[in-house]
Amino acid sequence: MQLYAFNKSQQLCSANEAASQRDYFCTECHQVVRVRKGPKRTFHFYHLTQANHCILSRKSLVHIAIQEYFFKNLPEGEVFLEMAFPEIKRIADVVWVTNKLIFEIQCSFIEDSELLARNQDYRSLGYDVIWILHDKKYNKRRLSSAEAALQNSTHYYSNMNSLGKGFFYDQWSVINKALRQYPIDRTMVTFEEPLAVDHHVIDDASLFLKERLNWKWHFKGDLFYRFSKSPLERSLGQRPASPPTANRFKNFFFLIKTIYLQLLAYGLKKWTLKL
Repeated sequence: MQLYAFNKSQQLCSANEAASQRDYFCTECHQVVRVRKGPKRTFHFYHLTQANHCILSRKSLVHIAIQEYFFKNLPEGEVFLEMAFPEIKRIADVVWVTNKLIFEIQCSFIEDSELLARNQDYRSLGYDVIWILHDKKYNKRRLSSAEAALQNSTHYYSNMNSLGKGFFYDQWSVINKALRQYPIDRTMVTFEEPLAVDHHVIDDASLFLKERLNWKWHFKGDLFYRFSKSPLERSLGQRPASPPTANRFKNFFFLIKTIYLQLLAYGLKKWTLKL
């Protein structure tokens, strides 16, 4: 499934503009595709014949819903979906041209070698890749090879469904022998503005943030963002404002919780090193 295809004049056409029962051509494999529409369905192209070798044909409705989220929520005119990079033979899911960022959405398993190859190919053109992993396949107790390869790159998780309901989130846990242990609560992430990682903050922050020393970008709401803010902002996060007395109680509780989690992280790290 895909959102764009070529018409007979080799012009790019979106599924919203395409006419039913008319032949179009896949932007990757160039086989015939047609548009599928409906009042409760995301408009998309589908291959008339099986095309297992074509990456676009394997996209799910969930994948398309996440693409559309970025298109609708990032600045208008700056974002392109399924943008082709012929010089490296790649088609990127979401390209934020202004900020030279690519969002690669992964709802199925991917080999770590392919993931790293994509990062390298896009980086050769001056783009950085932000990976979005769907938790239907990822964020399980056992780390996939792709997740292990992404520890040094910006990545988040999503639970969004085919109707676009759900959210994006960050999460940290102890990794021991490819097993995820003691995960910390999810924290919601929004993408309206990319933020450069400030390594001075990492030096002063919680122990587990040091695992992200190689991250170049992060976003509002993620763990780095929350621990780079004051205790007041950290404790409130995106929650509605509360009366001053309640705020003071929440700040104190969050401070105790933060100290506990840092001590726990330190203890667990020491323990895993002994194994």
